[in-house]
Amino acid sequence: MLENAKSTSEYSSEAGIECSGDDFDSGIESNEENKESSLTVFNPNDIYNPSFEIGMVFSTKKEFREAVHSHAIKTSRNLKITSNDQRRIYAKCGEQGCNWHCHALKIKNEASFQIREYNPNHQCARTYNVKNVNSGWLSKKYIDAFRVDPKKNVKGFRNEAIREIRCNVSPFQAYRAKRRVIKEIEGDYDEQYAILWDYAHELKMKNPGSTVIMGLSDGTEENKKFDRLYICFKALKEGFLSGCRLIIGVDGCHLKGPHGGILLTAVGIDPNNCLYPIAYAVVGSETKQSWEWFLMLLKEDLHILRNDIYTFILDKQKGFYLLLRTYSPVLTTDSVSDIFMGI
Repeated sequence: MLENAKSTSEYSSEAGIECSGDDFDSGIESNEENKESSLTVFNPNDIYNPSFEIGMVFSTKKEFREAVHSHAIKTSRNLKITSNDQRRIYAKCGEQGCNWHCHALKIKNEASFQIREYNPNHQCARTYNVKNVNSGWLSKKYIDAFRVDPKKNVKGFRNEAIREIRCNVSPFQAYRAKRRVIKEIEGDYDEQYAILWDYAHELKMKNPGSTVIMGLSDGTEENKKFDRLYICFKALKEGFLSGCRLIIGVDGCHLKGPHGGILLTAVGIDPNNCLYPIAYAVVGSETKQSWEWFLMLLKEDLHILRNDIYTFILDKQKGFYLLLRTYSPVLTTDSVSDIFMGI
């Protein structure tokens, strides 16, 4: 039977683990003794710098496990959970012959767990290779550091973590931790693509008069996937038509990320000689068909007529001049390099 009045030295790790479930029933089913004394509640803000004492209460079993995990790294010891069920959770040092242990039992009618046994003394030496160090723990601890500096490289992050926790962090652990953090900060690509329909609908609802067109790949209804997206906000196209010169720069660039793709853009020049965004599209690849689709929608949004005189600024893209001629027969085809050669 457990009694709080006993000192922690009277308990051994092995004795606590070998006790049967019936031996702890009275301690688990009743918390009358705990109410008689003031309880120390674990502060979640100390999750990466925890300290334990008999009587300390944790709001959930998960919180206790995370505290033990962080305590292992803090003290450079290999701690492990040896028993874990609905009523109790036992943690002990993984080194043979070491008596460090911490046992917590569930408080009746609550989700909380309270430490009932704790021996803080280790008989083992510190170790540099702590098994509790993993990418999940690293990502949670250093997520704020990546919010400040998202471009922090893996090598620099690894060296910083090793200096701080004084434990070994493998290059692969650092890489996976950074990948987890970036996913948490920026979101999951697949999940964001899955809500594009909702995003497009919301744009139309909140920006009446805007052009939002999304295309899907060919296939059955179940196998259709995102293919392309065109967006031109009403305020931008009205601003271009009312206050900008008839100069349009068009270009495309590759998108980074697991799904790739090409970003097609059309920009103008405002009265302050600054770039003025008009429309953009995301397509699978930069082809004649994708440019034709983009320019056709741009022509409709800007009400470009065959007798309008527009100036298009672009790089030397193969076949692009012929494509533009279908939208403006009076188009001149001097490239920037040709203009500079004539100066």
